[in-house]
Amino acid sequence: MAACGGEEGSSSGDDSSSGGDSSWNKEVAPTGVSASYNSATEKIDISWNSKFGATGYSVYRADELNGVYSFIGQVSLTLYSDSSIAAGKTYYYKIEAINDFAIDEVSPLSISASATCPELKAPTGVSASYNSTTEKIDINWDSVSLATKYGVYRADELSGDYLFIKTVFPTSYSDSNITAGETYYYKIKTLDNYTESPFSIYASATCQFTDSEIYLSVIAFNENLTTQKFTRLNYDSKDDFDSFIDDRNADGTTSLYWAVDNAIVSIKNTAFPDDIDNISIVTFTDGLDTSSLHASDYKHTNNSAYLDALKIDINTTKVKDIPLSAYAIGFKGTDVKNEETFKENLEGLSSKDNNYTVDDINEIEAVFTEIAESLTKTNSSQSLALSVSIPDSETKIRFTFDDNISE
Repeated sequence: MAACGGEEGSSSGDDSSSGGDSSWNKEVAPTGVSASYNSATEKIDISWNSKFGATGYSVYRADELNGVYSFIGQVSLTLYSDSSIAAGKTYYYKIEAINDFAIDEVSPLSISASATCPELKAPTGVSASYNSTTEKIDINWDSVSLATKYGVYRADELSGDYLFIKTVFPTSYSDSNITAGETYYYKIKTLDNYTESPFSIYASATCQFTDSEIYLSVIAFNENLTTQKFTRLNYDSKDDFDSFIDDRNADGTTSLYWAVDNAIVSIKNTAFPDDIDNISIVTFTDGLDTSSLHASDYKHTNNSAYLDALKIDINTTKVKDIPLSAYAIGFKGTDVKNEETFKENLEGLSSKDNNYTVDDINEIEAVFTEIAESLTKTNSSQSLALSVSIPDSETKIRFTFDDNISE
């Protein structure tokens, strides 16, 4: 047996097509039985030869060749289409002839014919887009043969766990359980009453921020990165950022380049308001890079190549035609043994002359205040990504945007 095909039975009994007796013979079963899956109608078509004297035919089906054959329908013609089928399953059919003019006159069951339904295929044409009118993410896909419904799955990361969120029958779904600034990844499965397909390929969409405000993200880095994603800056989110910084601990390693690299990627992947007029990264580091090559799985061959690549990204990245501004603040601590490389890092991770070196931890807030004031001179939207190395001491660095929020 082959999928989408069927097997035809045969019989040595006589019927009108084989030149047998032209009278009704209840001992002879119908012949020429065949079954095949019809992809156009998504049904299994069963056909057989006409039997002389028959006024109708009963169709029987089993899930196994030698299983129990149950009655599924009666027709007067020599064709029956079975719509009660499931993807990937094989069905076996037998036919019985009926003569209404003779009491209890039915033929034996024919020999069997079988057909196999194709396996469920994963949906194709999957797309996802943020709808600014409804403030939802609309997901669409192409219909699939034999589908009775579709399962929608979502993850917060491309390689994350895709969790089931809804079963739908139309080939679309609108996701309202979303947060501004977040990117969501979707995969679809085709379902019927018995089986399901593999996952489709993914589609993703990012929810756009709509309010004209300041949006802040913080990446804290030792060898590994810890990120507080872009959030509209207000008194509630200020508390979240405070807690985020307080919870960080030093481990003596620094993935400086890897942190800035991820900050740039985060900016590129965030849907900011249309009226945004400033995109900035402020990097604070108290040492040199020690672990970005390992942390990035050796994305570049050496630190010098990594820094050169970041220079290009910093000077070419634009969001809504707004060029990226990059600032770097370096605290020259006792672990800085190579001042030349330390200075090169600050210059490479800043645009124009936006780099600062401080010798005292107390100078940092003054420098950051200067940067913050330059970023908040307008009333339109701003976005700011902070890359903050975790100091070896227990000192906590608190950056503020106005005199009413301070520590």
